[in-house]
Amino acid sequence: MRVRRLAGLMVTGLVPVACAFTLALGGAPACSSSKNDGATGPVKPQAAPVVCGARIAPVDVAAGSPFARYTVDGAAMGASFVTAADVNGDGRPDLVVSRFNKYTSDGAAVTLVPGEVSAYLQGDAVDCWQKVDIVTQAEHIYFPNLSTVDDIDGDGDADVVVSAGFFVCAFDSAVKACGALTWFEQDAGTWKRHDVVAPGGTSFFHHAVVVDFDGDGLKDLVTASESNAKARWFKGDKSPSRFGSTPLEIGDGLGSFPTPIDIDHDGDLDVASAEFFVAGSSFAWFERTAEPSAAAPSGVWARHVIDDTSGRAIQLSFIPNLYGDGVVRAVGSNHVNPDPTGSNPDTVDPGIFVFDPPASPRDPWKKALLAGGIVARKNVGSQVNLAPGVFGWGDLDGDGDIDFALSGDGDARTFWIEQTSPGSFATHVLEESLSQASGGLIVDLDGDGRSEMVFTGYDNDVVNVYVRKK
Repeated sequence: MRVRRLAGLMVTGLVPVACAFTLALGGAPACSSSKNDGATGPVKPQAAPVVCGARIAPVDVAAGSPFARYTVDGAAMGASFVTAADVNGDGRPDLVVSRFNKYTSDGAAVTLVPGEVSAYLQGDAVDCWQKVDIVTQAEHIYFPNLSTVDDIDGDGDADVVVSAGFFVCAFDSAVKACGALTWFEQDAGTWKRHDVVAPGGTSFFHHAVVVDFDGDGLKDLVTASESNAKARWFKGDKSPSRFGSTPLEIGDGLGSFPTPIDIDHDGDLDVASAEFFVAGSSFAWFERTAEPSAAAPSGVWARHVIDDTSGRAIQLSFIPNLYGDGVVRAVGSNHVNPDPTGSNPDTVDPGIFVFDPPASPRDPWKKALLAGGIVARKNVGSQVNLAPGVFGWGDLDGDGDIDFALSGDGDARTFWIEQTSPGSFATHVLEESLSQASGGLIVDLDGDGRSEMVFTGYDNDVVNVYVRKK
């Protein structure tokens, strides 16, 4: 199994973008060096030059803001998750964006429209992009969530894993169930769908990590099904579909964005994530206590709570050297609304938190507030506003330490969070109104050594890139 040590924690699947293709959730490249057919080979050359049309003019975000905005797409209906990845093999990161489209509601039922996934291929700079469709409405995939880009079939180009579904589908009598886990094979500019879980599944998925989870040299998929909150993995094989369709159960728990990581330092991969659909828990991990075997094909696992005081949560990520002291810390965002006038208000405030690992990672982890002051809007009608959302991390201001980009989600604002000294942070508003934003990626898109931010806006139908002014 390909692994590397980061300040005492062994990490696999969280390696530099150059090892494969995907940068998801801002600072968590999800990839591995194994190939499902055991083959190796060069990355295929770019098929054609990017055709960008008119150049995008930058716009100042606000007076005094250190960032300018490039709107890559101002008509991305229901823009949601975004991944930075080299899709066309030209060495430049592109953007893979999922769009939910918009649904209508009469208060009792909803009418949904299938979602879409597109790659925005970057030209010679961040003002030049060409949109290429990967998933169209004809695939009848509802709520395509965070994509993973990886060479699934080992032919040297980038394929795209699409996790899909949401509980809202149950309220559309024509859809009912919409969970799906599929991957799209890139072949000479076309995209061929392969189903791991065919659209229409009763469980839905927000993200799947591609990693050799059992050490057999083949890529597997690690994920969590929601709303029943079950951590699962799908074993890789050498069939044309590349993965078995039978889920291997890790256990009850976990949530949207699972991270395979060796938390207990014993040389194998455990799994951790935030938990939204687990009552009374916020962040947890599963310890691998025995490898997969004939008697236990999924392996043997024990669940441990990292924190149960933060309410429902959406993201947990492990960040090496966060304070510049070589320690890997976990950072998590909850996803709550304490508005007392709403139905079933949460009892905690929105925030993003940092967790220090204890001597025994099986014990609860020490929590500190990284950023607060986030305010979820009131819930109106069928609209549920929960805050904050997803985040990414990297050096935004060029001072060599780690900062954050954060979606307010149910708070209409987006934020960049500056690390002013080790462990101290100042929160700045990036946009006053970009509600239900996603992304928060921090990545050097144009190769100039300075990081950009990427946010999408569901309500605003936009895909935005933010560049630090010189």
